[in-house]
Amino acid sequence: MAETTLKRAPRLAVVFLDAADASLTEAGMASSGEGGMPNLKRLRERGVYGRIGSVAAQVNAAPWPSFMTGKDPGDHGVWNYVGWDPEKLNHRACGPEHEDYEPWWRGLCRAGCRCVVLDVPRTYPPEAGALDFEGQPNGVEMSAWGSHYKLTNPYSEPADFLKWLEGEVGRPDWGNEPGGELTADMVLKEKARVLKVIEMQGEAGVRTLGREACELFVLAFSGPHRAGHVVWDDTGLADKGTPQQQDEVNRSIREVYAATDRELGRVLDRLAELPGGDETVVWAVSLHGMTRNESLAQLLPEMLDRVLHDKKVEPTPAGEGGEAKAKKGLLKTVREMVPESARSAVKDRLPLSLQNWLTRFWRKTNVDWSQTQALALLDDLQGFVQINLKGREAKGIVEPGEEYEALCVKITQGLKTFVFSDTGEPAVRAVDRPGELYPNGTKAGIIPDLIVQWAHRPVVSVESIVSERYGRIDWPTPGRVTDGRSGHHVGEGWWVAAGPGLEAGGSHTGLHGLDVVPTLYRQLGRDVPEGIAGEVRDELVSGTTVEKSEASPVGVA
Repeated sequence: MAETTLKRAPRLAVVFLDAADASLTEAGMASSGEGGMPNLKRLRERGVYGRIGSVAAQVNAAPWPSFMTGKDPGDHGVWNYVGWDPEKLNHRACGPEHEDYEPWWRGLCRAGCRCVVLDVPRTYPPEAGALDFEGQPNGVEMSAWGSHYKLTNPYSEPADFLKWLEGEVGRPDWGNEPGGELTADMVLKEKARVLKVIEMQGEAGVRTLGREACELFVLAFSGPHRAGHVVWDDTGLADKGTPQQQDEVNRSIREVYAATDRELGRVLDRLAELPGGDETVVWAVSLHGMTRNESLAQLLPEMLDRVLHDKKVEPTPAGEGGEAKAKKGLLKTVREMVPESARSAVKDRLPLSLQNWLTRFWRKTNVDWSQTQALALLDDLQGFVQINLKGREAKGIVEPGEEYEALCVKITQGLKTFVFSDTGEPAVRAVDRPGELYPNGTKAGIIPDLIVQWAHRPVVSVESIVSERYGRIDWPTPGRVTDGRSGHHVGEGWWVAAGPGLEAGGSHTGLHGLDVVPTLYRQLGRDVPEGIAGEVRDELVSGTTVEKSEASPVGVA
């Protein structure tokens, strides 16, 4: 690839700290000791800071697809790390054939705005010419290199950019997130991988800025996301190791945030060194956050089974089935004898296509659909219920209209009868309907019929949930999460915008993640395309006096 001759700072640089929690980030900016984030503090002192609402408050997997499309989940339809196939009656792996959105920066490149975008998650390789302007390449896109989501193999456009980058920096040792029965040794090894990937992503950003001229530069750091799940604290450990290891695990999340801040600082310094660097507007953004794992999704199949059959069981451990408790078969029985952490390690070494096939195979729902009104779909945060609807599901038995509505009400009311056994407080905070969250959404029908929102309570403090009508369900591992995820997402993020004309040390409230894309367009001096949700936030646009858009976020909690 021919090296670009013009070395000039971009007009706009956006750096993502993926899923970095607002409270922990603010503590890092305030700290001068361990876990301190002095570079982000420096950026905040130069500009405007605020917390932002996130589409993750309704649908956990939606923040990145919403960023790439500028739309809410009702218009892009991404709701989980797997999908649902109503024809095959089975979970399916995600892929471009199902997630057919195009990231907005490709359109900018074709319109003459040169963009360099590095490691934004959940992107898929573009078609040939997708970044061209007047028949010539007009940007760089690279992803799946060090990003948290592994939905495709690493790629770049142009293709030789990745070859150049890996010749300069190498390729991250970055596989799937470990899960299941984790030990302190396993978690600390994963933390070491996280720290190395953060360093490599920072180096990739610095070297690319010295090579590629652009108007828009985007870089996403994946470390806070992976670490937020695996090393939030020691509650994901089946074996906490030595006291020294336990202490190290509990310090790890602050160490990861500090390492990300160091690399952010290197990128900011490189921007400042380039000609015109003092004119660059810089944003640092997290589209959603983290907290201690609050998901009771593992209990949903048993809860749903009891509600549908109007049965009370006293007492019972958490079930794995749901209404359709079919025979597992020899293969699944043998599989479950192997710890999830070991299965995850083996799967991580397989080609991505085989990993996706295994996802479909093991998630196959072997049920009697003639007797199944609804199913609890696979998820790890919110709970999702799919109605076996006639005319949509291949073997649907629930009639659309009154029968469907009555069943949704029955399930909703039944789930809400469950409370925590020790406090009597509701275990279910809300049960949402996609059609109500996104009444004008063109793809709201892809999202499962009911979305269960759990109470804000760490699952490690839960012994059981109980319903006067349906009995008690015990948490299977009191004091510990079961999937290795000590941390999980919350529907709140943050952003900082700094540059000429922006208020130094300013703060702002009432922002939403859907506002990011239209505001980026305005900062670049481009018209906001039709169909983009959110508002242009002129107070975060350097040097502009244009009026705000009349658009408003859709589906915001």
